[in-house]
Amino acid sequence: MNNVHRRRIARVFGWALVAGLVWLAVRRIDLAGLASTLRGARVAPLALAVLCNVIANTVARVRRWEALLRPLPHAQRASFFDLARLLFAGYAFSNLLPARAGEAVRVVELHRRRGYPASGLVAVQIAEKAIETLSLGLLCGTAG
Repeated sequence: MNNVHRRRIARVFGWALVAGLVWLAVRRIDLAGLASTLRGARVAPLALAVLCNVIANTVARVRRWEALLRPLPHAQRASFFDLARLLFAGYAFSNLLPARAGEAVRVVELHRRRGYPASGLVAVQIAEKAIETLSLGLLCGTAG
């Protein structure tokens, strides 16, 4: 079997897996009730809540990156807005490319633009994922 066939099989398997997971996620949702609820929702407060969530989430993630990057040697410190731009670029690449490629984009760009050591940036990402995992664990523990 050549590479093209393997990639096609992997792609079909991937889409089948996604479809199965989506089905598992929505199979018990009352879609008519959901549609009715959404039709009755007031758009302005919902939009404001989404906007506040995006802003608060972005600020929290960028501040966390600033704190984690602070001890690393660098040619030029990355500003809040540099890190926010890289965060959104990372989100975009992770949505467009496989295997969370946006994480690699942040490492490459911070190394290239600001002179941070690549090994330190990878360590920061590992620390960030550990923090996210612990936070999620705490949330699950309090919700249960």
